[in-house]
Amino acid sequence: MEKTYLFTIIVMRILGPIYLLTFLPAMLGVSYADTREPIPLLSFDEPRGSAADRNVIRPNFQMSVNLPENWAVTTPVNTNLKTSYQLIDEAGEKYLRVEVDNNETGAARITCPIPNLNSEIVYQVSFIARSKVPMPIVISLHHQLDNGLIWRKKSVLSGEWTQYEHTFMLDSPGHELNLSIQFLGSSTYDLIKVHLRAIDTRKTLEVNNILETERNFLPVSRFPLGLQPGMFLNENDSLDYVVSIDTDTSILGPSGSHPLRVRTLSEGPVRLTFPPFSLPDRRMDCMASVYLKGKANLICKVFGGDRELIAEKNVTLQVEDGWQRILMPFKGIPFSQGYCLQIHAIGKGVYLADALQVSEGKKPKDYIGQMPFEIALKLPESEASMAGIQFSDEPPTLEYCTTGQYRNAFLHIEIEDIYGHKTVLKKIRLDDPFHNYGRIEYLEKEISALGPFRINACVMSEDGQRLSPDCELIAYRLRRPRHWLKDAPGSYFGVHVPPTKQGILMAKAIGLNWVRLHDTGAHLCGWWWLEKEPGKWRFRDELLMRYRSHHLSILGVIATTPPWASYMIKPHSKYFDRYYLPRNLTDFENYVAKVTSQYQENISTYEVWNEPWIHAYIPVELKNKEDGSKRYETSETPFRDYALLVKSAYDTVKENDLSISIAGLNTSTFPERQNRSFDGGDWTRGTVEEGILNHMDIATYHQYLTAPLGSPGDSVEEGFRRALPPTLNIEDTFPIWLTEGSAIFNFTGFGFYKNTLTFDNNEDVWLTSGMHIRFTTRLLAQGVEKIFYYSMGMRPYLASESRKSLFHYFTAPDLSLHPSGAAHSNLAWFLDGEKFFETIPLGFGLQAYIFGGESNSVAILMTAYGANENVEYIAPDELVLFDIFGNEIQQRQKWPAGIIIVHQKLPPSKLKEILLNPQLEPLQITL
Repeated sequence: MEKTYLFTIIVMRILGPIYLLTFLPAMLGVSYADTREPIPLLSFDEPRGSAADRNVIRPNFQMSVNLPENWAVTTPVNTNLKTSYQLIDEAGEKYLRVEVDNNETGAARITCPIPNLNSEIVYQVSFIARSKVPMPIVISLHHQLDNGLIWRKKSVLSGEWTQYEHTFMLDSPGHELNLSIQFLGSSTYDLIKVHLRAIDTRKTLEVNNILETERNFLPVSRFPLGLQPGMFLNENDSLDYVVSIDTDTSILGPSGSHPLRVRTLSEGPVRLTFPPFSLPDRRMDCMASVYLKGKANLICKVFGGDRELIAEKNVTLQVEDGWQRILMPFKGIPFSQGYCLQIHAIGKGVYLADALQVSEGKKPKDYIGQMPFEIALKLPESEASMAGIQFSDEPPTLEYCTTGQYRNAFLHIEIEDIYGHKTVLKKIRLDDPFHNYGRIEYLEKEISALGPFRINACVMSEDGQRLSPDCELIAYRLRRPRHWLKDAPGSYFGVHVPPTKQGILMAKAIGLNWVRLHDTGAHLCGWWWLEKEPGKWRFRDELLMRYRSHHLSILGVIATTPPWASYMIKPHSKYFDRYYLPRNLTDFENYVAKVTSQYQENISTYEVWNEPWIHAYIPVELKNKEDGSKRYETSETPFRDYALLVKSAYDTVKENDLSISIAGLNTSTFPERQNRSFDGGDWTRGTVEEGILNHMDIATYHQYLTAPLGSPGDSVEEGFRRALPPTLNIEDTFPIWLTEGSAIFNFTGFGFYKNTLTFDNNEDVWLTSGMHIRFTTRLLAQGVEKIFYYSMGMRPYLASESRKSLFHYFTAPDLSLHPSGAAHSNLAWFLDGEKFFETIPLGFGLQAYIFGGESNSVAILMTAYGANENVEYIAPDELVLFDIFGNEIQQRQKWPAGIIIVHQKLPPSKLKEILLNPQLEPLQITL
């Protein structure tokens, strides 16, 4: 054996003149008071002792005489393990060989009493070991009296002699302790030179910063405060309703921290994704691992690239198995910006997760955090904290927990607002315990600042050394919405959001009071899901009531056809196959009667079908094209087909309940796409000629755009005229609802995230949020009575910039709130319920869109998008001005996004007079 494995002399001392406590000389044969030598816990030059002569602390354990002095076999007697222990002499080097077989019923364990330990000291346990086959062993500290666990570390041994080192500090002085080594698998283990030594704290942590970062690429590996920033569920996995996630504070996991606890309450898969991570070499071999415990059926996965599955492992947990380390080897993907771990829970169950790790190499390494400390952050529980929101009448407080130990360490927290203004909070000294919990106000005084706040925390040493990865929490301060905790059927604003508690709370908190049941809620009203077989109905009332219990009004969508009732012959698309026309209108009318009767007390408005002007949404056949592709085709009379659907639905509903409203037309602002969709105006005219206007109460249309907005004649107005030709006078006869739309689907990115991401976030959130304000203001000024934005429920993924969805609205790609949602909350607070009054030009390409009532008025002052960046406008001193997030701003302050909101307790006509007053000084506006 190499000379490097010979006994090493290490300095053992504590800070100042106080030396280590005197260790037990009778136990070790040497006095260690005022000595610089390590404590040799396993030495093979000493005579072997007799088991009968030893002080066995815990009864009912097996004994052995084939161990070095002071060691005993402490494997519980109720196991069926076949074990043997022998001292091997190999070329003059002695080591212990442990052979373990039939390891299904437990783990082999050997134990040695150790001296008293000081809580002021950082200790290191080191050993050299190998295993015939790769198997884990655990080094742990226990109280002798009750075997209570103090500290543990797991290492997976390889076939080569390898030195392992683990450092720890105790929360309090340790007396009468045992150190145990557990052999967790069937193998032949060789072990030598188990040493305990005191080490210099600062020096060791400096080494950790260099080496340990390479051993765990995950910035978040333990969860003392439950879900952490960058963690998320899939779009239909609802907190509270489908899954409960918190921290089990009753136990410590393998990391030394309290583990994450996940309870799944439904049969469907629940997908939990952990924060993204990067690799220094994108082609490197890696080992991902997670410790799991509980009773559940799981699939552990690793994703990289553009949501590419690169590793997975099926896991069946049983309570009696205890902690299991799940290993997932994978290879980095060239050019992948990031990676993430994900756990799928299949069926009902509960599992604990802890000590996540991604390390370099094909073999697992002992768990260690990326740096000596980790930080957990969360908002205190409040009405909308589940959605990352605090209302402005709630205190701006933050909970934190640091895990790790280092003398003279400090928690540093920096706050950054939407303007880029930064505030550094007073640093917090961390006590010695491994867990440091606290609550602070992150805005140093009670202010009305609104919008997103980036809270970034890290642990630093007294001399400025970084001791933790950054932990970034995005918190939103919003006005409490006007319709919080109450129905608001007269509200302008709706959205598409899945029936998850966190999504519904977010929608309601930002002033969205309606939901449209298409895509994210299609399975609640869609015929395809409700009557899979003739006469066999399945309604999901409990899902629908999630919306109603949180006071969202519902726009139901009468759409889709089950295969047995449709023109579908052969499956082609899991999505569009649902939208074949029904063969028999009698079956369709039966469906309409059934669903409207089922939800009579909870849905008062239905829209018939979705986007029938797209061929794939109203097909009767699937044709093979010359290029080998397949394409859905309509009948020869598509306008009549749709008009008949609306008439059938209208007549069926009105026969039973005149109070239910039917929305039809369902047209668009789009021009024709040959063989794919109809021109919006042509669709409107064609269905009107088929008599559709006689069988509907509301006219609906869709608009998606990326175009300049903010002035009369812009794309909002142009699209409105295309969808609803003025010659038909539809807007004079029917309320107009935009039931799907977006102006930011090419703008929305990763929101206010910065340090959580593994790549640069270059999104201009002022631009994105401003585009939303422009779109909404122009729609309302055009006379649209309701707007349903699309969508708050798309497939989430945070580890690749290319995964940002074109259709995310109000949410970042992980379904957390996006700054545009904060901007909408402010606009809804000012405008919801206010009638549009007038658009007035103010010169220099500036428009004022005025809303209000008898004694209240709001003006949205908006530059023409793309106009000269510096625009002068005369503004009176008495006007109260707000930015798009609701923060009061001063005269002469630049206007971010080229938009300012004016709110006055005056009739709209009076506000108009003030805005047009020429006796005022110029105010500079910038885009």
